[in-house]
Amino acid sequence: MCILFCYLHDDNIDIGYDLILLSNRDEDFQRPAKQAHIWKDTKYALGGQDVTPLREGGTWLCLNTVQCRIGILLNITSRLLEERNINAKSRGFIVPNYINNPEVNLDSYMDELQKTKTNYTGFNFLGLEQQSESKKWRAKYINNASPDSLPIEINTSIFGFSNHMYGDQYAFEKTRYGCQLLKTFLIDLTNNYTKPITDEKELIHRAFSLLNDNKVFPDDSNIAAVYSHYSISNRNQISSINVCTTDDSPTYGTRTSTVILIRHNQTGLFIEKTLTNPLINPLQWTENTWHFKLNDINEPPILIN
Repeated sequence: MCILFCYLHDDNIDIGYDLILLSNRDEDFQRPAKQAHIWKDTKYALGGQDVTPLREGGTWLCLNTVQCRIGILLNITSRLLEERNINAKSRGFIVPNYINNPEVNLDSYMDELQKTKTNYTGFNFLGLEQQSESKKWRAKYINNASPDSLPIEINTSIFGFSNHMYGDQYAFEKTRYGCQLLKTFLIDLTNNYTKPITDEKELIHRAFSLLNDNKVFPDDSNIAAVYSHYSISNRNQISSINVCTTDDSPTYGTRTSTVILIRHNQTGLFIEKTLTNPLINPLQWTENTWHFKLNDINEPPILIN
């Protein structure tokens, strides 16, 4: 279970940022993974990586500062798939194949993924790409629940999704709740969208507070429908934005939180909080922050703490 929330610049509003992305990765604590780092095969790609045997190099989220792209992957349960492929490939390579391929753009990659998506385990994929002339960011979404479903262009400035298909009729309560929290704190920090955000530290604090929200939605009918094979206790566990461990599930929960900020001046921050060793109690978190400049081959992301 993972979740993300996103703000994309609205032409009618100036908050000082072109993109704000918030993401929680929920995972089994025993699954090996690298924290966010500059990938060795390109000094412009920044993200964590899976190191599970046969899945090494896959990822759930990555930013490429030269290609000006972000890819985010969330799983969907096989119960949502109309066609199940017993020889399906790991979905974790969908993001690297997009982020690090200069021969494709957002549209062509989505078109190609549409043709091959049934080859992968169940996924939601969000691709973000900055347009070279306007500097605006576009977002497109695709899943492989149905071979006939097409990529969707997202045209709203605030949106989110979790391990459900995109659209309010499918959304979990925590997704709707998080979108409202994001909207509320953006309104607060901009005095109802009348001025740009001037307190970036407070923006970051609010973003991570959202990702750390533990409110449980025990009566979420969409979670109950998608995860009917889960116990009530496990469904309640995954119904919050921040998924906490429980006695029934002591080694599963939120293990990485990421905030990406892209300012109007084409600079930004990539901030990751991740469990240092999730199998040790009490849980210990590591926070790292990178500063980056978009579309600059002379300046890869710089770790600033």
